[in-house]
Amino acid sequence: MSRDLDGGLIVSFRAFEEKKVIGRLDDIKVGTVEITVEPVKKKRSLSANALYWSLVGKMAAKLNLSTSRVHNMLLRRYGAPETIDGEQLVCFIPDTEKAENEALEADTYHVKPTSATKVFKDGGTRRMYMILKGSHEYDTAEMSTLINGIIDECNHMGIPTASPEDVKEIMARYEKHNPRR
Repeated sequence: MSRDLDGGLIVSFRAFEEKKVIGRLDDIKVGTVEITVEPVKKKRSLSANALYWSLVGKMAAKLNLSTSRVHNMLLRRYGAPETIDGEQLVCFIPDTEKAENEALEADTYHVKPTSATKVFKDGGTRRMYMILKGSHEYDTAEMSTLINGIIDECNHMGIPTASPEDVKEIMARYEKHNPRR
């Protein structure tokens, strides 16, 4: 990697097995290869995800609540904020019990209420909510926090969970496939 005279980043790559990577080089014209560069993110494992959703289902049944509501409650307690350029994203939702219930039952977005409210030009009061990442976007550390939180809550409620050894094994497999960088 280097910088050009205008400060732009120049990235080059070398293909060791050209036929497997990009086909025959003589078939490619300049400007027809597109490469996407994204930060490496440690993903959660399928076994960790399965454990989490199994416990969400058990907790929902014990509390007689929907799995969406329990999932959102857990994300509010242990979840990770959604950010852009390091800034926490927020939104304003009507400050009503109906709106709060809709937010707790949502599947497509996850929000956490704050104590801040604002009166808008239409006279309606809106509560500020922090926007949370969906658990499908979590890295290993975020998923570990979420799993440890639900295991702790299930233990306090008398809901059987995986043994500590099973959890260690699941997380070890997870770390093996998603090493910290």
